[in-house]
Amino acid sequence: MNFLSNAARSYYAVNVAAWRAIRRHSAVTVLLLIGAYLGITAALRSAGHPDAAWAFTIVGGALLLTLAWQRRA
Repeated sequence: MNFLSNAARSYYAVNVAAWRAIRRHSAVTVLLLIGAYLGITAALRSAGHPDAAWAFTIVGGALLLTLAWQRRA
């Protein structure tokens, strides 16, 4: 359970960083954040939480796409 709470804190931190990076139009930072999403997803899978990893991937990807779309507007 401790691992999942750490993953939730990491998820929140990545989301906050993604919002700030996209607001500042920093493409390099956005790419680093995508790497962070992939790293957290891999950690969830290796810890034996494949369902949480899929949920994290879907929600994280949707968030990044939404923020990128808002950046265009």
